[in-house]
Amino acid sequence: MGLAIKSLAFDKKRTVSAYTTDKDYPEADIQTYVKDNTKGGYSASRPVLHLENIDKQLDAYIKKEIKDYEKKWKASKGKASELNLTYTILHFSKQTITISFDKYEQVEGKKQSGTQIFTYDIPSQQKLSIEDIFATDTDYLSVLSDIVFEELTQKEEEGISNSFIKKENKLKAANFNSFSVFKNTLVFYVKTDDSTKTHTIAIKKDLFKDSLLDSYQSQDLNEDRVKEWQPKHIVAKLPVKNDWIDPSKRSLP
Repeated sequence: MGLAIKSLAFDKKRTVSAYTTDKDYPEADIQTYVKDNTKGGYSASRPVLHLENIDKQLDAYIKKEIKDYEKKWKASKGKASELNLTYTILHFSKQTITISFDKYEQVEGKKQSGTQIFTYDIPSQQKLSIEDIFATDTDYLSVLSDIVFEELTQKEEEGISNSFIKKENKLKAANFNSFSVFKNTLVFYVKTDDSTKTHTIAIKKDLFKDSLLDSYQSQDLNEDRVKEWQPKHIVAKLPVKNDWIDPSKRSLP
């Protein structure tokens, strides 16, 4: 595995950029921005896909995270702080790539962690939202909402709030902008309004055969370049609406 190190233009004195090869996806390199400082150091990594527009967007994302962190660190008057930003490629096919960024930050003793998931279309090199993969004149959002409500209702014991899963509160498209397009399934990474936990919900593409655009419906274009991940639980049929019960209205035994 090769390693190259160079100084960064935006912080020449203290920051280096290290390149290694992604062991899971040989097409990609790993670029890591590192500042070795015991009181305000950081390490932030992103994939280098050798796709100009996507690489620019990913580079801009982690540089903004670094800039925001350093602004907080300077406001703390140089107290011990750290930022660790890593990534995982969740899926990489001919059509799309999905990247999950995990961030851990500590400034003035305040700890924060979170996840950002981005999906990019390879041919256009544009970041995708849920509206981009479905036909606009279809009722895909209602179908998707019904499925997600059903799945989250089953997980009520995990702390899902009643307000989030009430049937009358249809989710908006923005709730589904963290997703992957797999060979045979669509995988959504859904967060509730009262939890930082991400719920992974895999749905058979067949349930959207009349609404999912052809390029994302294709098995060939959307098969992972290395190994197709198989979700343990896949929603294969639409929920029966008459069987749905608002958990807030369940009668006690």
